[in-house]
Amino acid sequence: MTDHSCRPTHIKPAGLAALLMLVSLIAAACGGAESSDTTSESFESAGMAFDTAEEPRSFEGDSVDATEGEAVEGEPASDSDDRTSSGVTTTGSAGSEATAQLLDLGRDIIFTATLEIGSTDVSVATREAIQSVEARGGFLFSQETRGGAAGSSVLTFKVLPDQFQAALNDLGSIGEVRSQSISAEDVSAVVVDLESRINTAEASVVRLRNLLDDAAELETIATLENQLLQRETTLEQLRGQLRVVRNRVDLATITVIVTELLNRPGIAIDAMSYGGHDGGFSCFDTGTVRFFEAGDPVTICYRLTNTGDTSLVNLKFDDPALGASIGSLVVVDGSTNQIDPGQSVLLAQELELAEPVRVRTSVAATGLDADGNEIEDEIRATAATMRFDVLEVDDGYPSFGEVLSDSWNALVTAALVIALVLVAVAPFAVVALVLGIPTWLLIRRRGANRPPTQPTQPTQPAPPASPAP
Repeated sequence: MTDHSCRPTHIKPAGLAALLMLVSLIAAACGGAESSDTTSESFESAGMAFDTAEEPRSFEGDSVDATEGEAVEGEPASDSDDRTSSGVTTTGSAGSEATAQLLDLGRDIIFTATLEIGSTDVSVATREAIQSVEARGGFLFSQETRGGAAGSSVLTFKVLPDQFQAALNDLGSIGEVRSQSISAEDVSAVVVDLESRINTAEASVVRLRNLLDDAAELETIATLENQLLQRETTLEQLRGQLRVVRNRVDLATITVIVTELLNRPGIAIDAMSYGGHDGGFSCFDTGTVRFFEAGDPVTICYRLTNTGDTSLVNLKFDDPALGASIGSLVVVDGSTNQIDPGQSVLLAQELELAEPVRVRTSVAATGLDADGNEIEDEIRATAATMRFDVLEVDDGYPSFGEVLSDSWNALVTAALVIALVLVAVAPFAVVALVLGIPTWLLIRRRGANRPPTQPTQPTQPAPPASPAP
């Protein structure tokens, strides 16, 4: 048997080329099944690199992959990574953590939230809100407080993004959470765009300054200075916009609206009257009438309005002059069983007056608290005083008003007669003026042209006769 293990082997170049080609074909066949996955991963890597290039801050590739892996693992069917903004709106009760967990994606995100809280004491809740935010490293940015029956306070806080969730939980425990909204806006593209424009503007400013240093002609210097001023102004504006965006990213904004719970009832009453009975159909649609003849039908209308922030029950009427009560009134509109905040009930009282009377009506009611229990203190309201005068029955003698009315009517009639006479005479007067004035002027002119007449000589008296001899 011949041993060939130690014998050197000589391979011709043509055989070596065939062997290399065979190995290549085998490798291609083994890697063909993974070609599509490799291509997909290549595109994903390119996309990841593109997204990372637009980040305002540099990140390591493994940290970005880990963040995205956590997001996908927590929400396998979510595409939140591709969204630029998101929002959450929730409601809850006092002490509940009705906030949403917002992931830190390592991007430039502006977090904002609006929280409406109900409390029995607005001032105390306001102080607690400020203290809770300051304990988380935040601060009060603005405050607007209103007192009165519907007291409220609007607080705006700034907190660090990593304390955003905890601050919302603390604020939600102050009172009853009536509504809550959370939003996150991704401004990474805005930051990248502003940084790119700032870099371009800075380079342009540098070039213009170099050109300005080398310029010799006065016209060229003036042109370059004008362009340099414009570029520097644009550069400062871009820097200001970037500062604003970064400030909003660096500090999350929480707006807290503290309102008082339903515990302050209120009621108002309006009154009017008119003549006639129609079941209150004309209430507050006509003017108030205060003069009636004895026995004429009269309708007095009352409008009760809930001006508080809690429902009203147990309505009571107090009218000593007319003796009216809830049971004796006609319900025109609404319900007397319960009046909700902002609602009204319209009542009417139909009667006949026989003598003058002064009416001053009061109404009382009981409020309900947030749990539907009656509040101990009763509220009251009083309408404006109304005085009704009853005219005397006609006894054959005219009253002062009738005399005054008749005199006025006579004066008006006389004025009409005089006006008619003047209208009738006016045409004749015009004709007389038209004909008379020329005639008078003509006569006067003829008199002026007539020669003056000679005065007659006085007759000499005859001499006396001489006496006869």
